[in-house]
Amino acid sequence: MNPIKKLILLLFFAATAGICGPVFGQTMIPDNNRYTLYPPLNFTGTLVECNGYLTWQKPQLPDGTTPAGLAGYYLYRNGVLRHYFPSGDSLCFYDYNMMYGTYIYTITANYDLTSYGFPGQFGESLPGGPVNLLINCSFSLPFYEPWDLGTFAFHSWSFIPSQGNWTINTGEGSPAPAVFFTGMPAIQNYDIVMNSLTLPGIPWVCANIYLEFDYQLTDIASGGTEKLIAECFVDNTWLPVIELKNEGSTGWIHQKIDISQVCGKQFRIGFKATGHHQRPFQICHHRHSKEPCRLFPAMRSAMRHTAGGYCKRGRKA
Repeated sequence: MNPIKKLILLLFFAATAGICGPVFGQTMIPDNNRYTLYPPLNFTGTLVECNGYLTWQKPQLPDGTTPAGLAGYYLYRNGVLRHYFPSGDSLCFYDYNMMYGTYIYTITANYDLTSYGFPGQFGESLPGGPVNLLINCSFSLPFYEPWDLGTFAFHSWSFIPSQGNWTINTGEGSPAPAVFFTGMPAIQNYDIVMNSLTLPGIPWVCANIYLEFDYQLTDIASGGTEKLIAECFVDNTWLPVIELKNEGSTGWIHQKIDISQVCGKQFRIGFKATGHHQRPFQICHHRHSKEPCRLFPAMRSAMRHTAGGYCKRGRKA
């Protein structure tokens, strides 16, 4: 019988979170006095649910036509290549899962210079832009996710590399609903992370921040190869905070983890299901039935209080 392990998490926390385009080589533009490589036009950007949305138009000659040899576009973010578009017809881009901060975008057109007398060579135009976007869309602390709406989208949970076997089960939990990492479909050598949106540790410089959750593991075939790893993303690095293995079944166990390294910074929380067997353990994140949120900033003094008003119940997968 393939190992099936069931891990049920009760999570109270303060926590949450693009895609990386390939880097393409470029050939230098030959020295010329005979032609102009026109940049993209009307480069603009806006925020759509805390994601960057960028649009532009094709370059134009003075007579309104598209220049010869238009091969694509290079999009730069803060001076670094963000994405290459290998078609002149690509005219928009969503930049997902952005952390708090200011982002400066520019865009250039890439030209095949065959039409200009330089076969096999490419040239890049001057940039269009810049476009500045300020990302400041995090939740407040304390934060709680009860999964009552039965969707990952409401609080913008995201997955790396994909949702995989993470599901919301409205019929199970303590109480229901709950989030599971199931063993179906069967998978091998899996490494799937569920991430929160960005959470604001910036105001909490003189505070402690805790991640609290309960978990239960029903382990059919112990081996220690199937794991659930809670992590926090801070300073562009994922830091593990606890690792749970399939080393025997347990009852409900409560965890309270000090993650005060995120104080004064924006951060996210992630839960990574990872292992080797075809049927990994099941994970269920859920809430206490009448208990207040357990993850909150607390003052570094004898007085402890919940920051930002009432504690909202929450959990995470």
